[in-house]
Amino acid sequence: MMPIKYLCIDDAQTGIISKYTEKVVEASNGKLEIKVVKPNVFKRLLHTIQDEKAKGLIIDLRLDEIAFDEEGNTVDFRGTTLAQELRTRMGEGGFPPVPIVMWTVETNFTTSYKNIKSAQDIFDQVYEKDTAVSDHPEKVALELLELSWGYGQIWRILRGDSKAPINEILGLEEHEDWLDPRIGIELEEEPKLPDHEFANYMITNVVKPRGVLIEEEVLAARLGVSMNSKDWGALKEKICHLRYAGVFSDAWPRWWATKVEDWWFSLEASQRSLRSLKAEERVELLKKYLELEKLEASTPINESYSTKFWTICQAYHRPLDPADGYMVSSKQSLPWLEQLYVSTEALLDRTAARNNIKLHPLEREKFAEVRAEMQKAK
Repeated sequence: MMPIKYLCIDDAQTGIISKYTEKVVEASNGKLEIKVVKPNVFKRLLHTIQDEKAKGLIIDLRLDEIAFDEEGNTVDFRGTTLAQELRTRMGEGGFPPVPIVMWTVETNFTTSYKNIKSAQDIFDQVYEKDTAVSDHPEKVALELLELSWGYGQIWRILRGDSKAPINEILGLEEHEDWLDPRIGIELEEEPKLPDHEFANYMITNVVKPRGVLIEEEVLAARLGVSMNSKDWGALKEKICHLRYAGVFSDAWPRWWATKVEDWWFSLEASQRSLRSLKAEERVELLKKYLELEKLEASTPINESYSTKFWTICQAYHRPLDPADGYMVSSKQSLPWLEQLYVSTEALLDRTAARNNIKLHPLEREKFAEVRAEMQKAK
């Protein structure tokens, strides 16, 4: 099997770029190839990208910092400009739909990207070279591969004769009709989204965020189980049929939130809902029905907190009952996405601030009052 080819457009010196690309390629076990292309005159660069026929693109945020010729000329555009033009041409049919990811150094990422919402919609994934790429090349390699495979799957399904393309894309049976009907409604409307936009829509709005799908930390919180339990892996094996198996699932492991709740009731018809039980009660029932004696209940961030966990603190990544948290400000407002929360402790010790987690506007006054009361009590 031929490796999947990504084209990397980066203006850094070859030796500097290669220390990142070689790590990722090596981590892919021969499944990935990354060819580096230096920025050039815009029109010429577009021709080069088209001729290479890559299955994915990696674009540095700043392409205008280092000269591309002996006369000291630098290009007069940035990575976001190039990516936007490529997306436009994909929509017109001039370029095949492929994933576009951005990588950059942390300083550039912070100052030039985080606050530009239109730029964030262009890229399927963003990596900071000096953290994500350097420290976790295996994860980056898997995600690059899965993005390319996922784009290809979506392209084939949308051009096939599937009677339920959304179900097929998400790995559901054709007859399953419990999914929020608003997911993928764009396929029924005219004009339909171009393939690359629909692929980006699925990864950005359905697979990665918490909503109809939940990540492992939230799965553990809802079951009340500590992920450090010796039987946590065995429990996941017993509920592997609840795991998401659609596009991008290998790199972004998720579980169907609704199926987890339905499965819980299947253990015993008269069972109380997960949400109404404390973590210790959930774990005792899991031990009873699944015979996994080495499961341990999760502990709360603060001993005064409820253990009726349903989410996690976004700063600490620990189980949290929403009643003990504050809503986080989010730019995502799609109806099937869940509200995110942060704990009081993470706000007070600035862990939330250091992770760029901001309070929802409706929560700011409430937290200010709580903090003022705590300061008075000292």
